[in-house]
Amino acid sequence: MKETAGRPRFLLVHGAWHGSWCWRELQDVLADRGWTSHTVDLPSVVPEGSGGRLPGLDEGESLMTCFGGEQPDPAAVEGVIPVREDPAETLHHDVPEDKRKAAAARLLPQSALSFAEPVSRAGWKTVPTGYVLCDDDRSLPPSYQEPFAERAGAVHHLPSGHTPLLSLPGNLADLLERIAHGAPA
Repeated sequence: MKETAGRPRFLLVHGAWHGSWCWRELQDVLADRGWTSHTVDLPSVVPEGSGGRLPGLDEGESLMTCFGGEQPDPAAVEGVIPVREDPAETLHHDVPEDKRKAAAARLLPQSALSFAEPVSRAGWKTVPTGYVLCDDDRSLPPSYQEPFAERAGAVHHLPSGHTPLLSLPGNLADLLERIAHGAPA
């Protein structure tokens, strides 16, 4: 393992229906290259609690309003959103079959509140941010991601589907290293 002193550390936060398990292969690649990374399990992937938000949301936006929907009263939101229909096609279409099946078996329902609760502070306004836009994303097509990407300080592209951490972990590690070294988008 290479020396990690003085290098930034990565905090890898999973999206809907996933858990920290999804970062394992990327973490191994990064560790082999001398990088330290950490993961968290958001409470939004269990029936109770709320958690992660799509990067790039602004104050007052929620996942329900950012695409033109009405803002529900968060106090009235209950239950869970089941795993996406056909995750092999929407979330993991470019992931090798063995990893795709293993990932699909670990997906969990997502708290409905995590989609409905508006953001109170937009981190991209005060923390330097970048956005990785996956050019072949079938879950959240690039045209839907562009407004969020535009809010980030830099936009980076990967020729992948929704989960490059599973389909292209080496390419994603390359990109994260370039970002960490301050390379332009």
